[in-house]
Amino acid sequence: MIQHTVLFNLKHRESSLEEQGFFLSVQKLALIPEVNNLKHLRQISQKIPFKFALSMTFDLSLIHI
Repeated sequence: MIQHTVLFNLKHRESSLEEQGFFLSVQKLALIPEVNNLKHLRQISQKIPFKFALSMTFDLSLIHI
């Protein structure tokens, strides 16, 4: 299993339709069979300059190389 985490900021205003649309689109990643435990996280620490994070794990047994 591989865990992948991405920290990021969005250029869209908070709670805007664009921001909501982005996170609705992100949920489509959960439809990929190899993706597990998809999480959308909001950063609360002032020490980190990123507001959001996405985290997911990949089941390597389902990946065909």
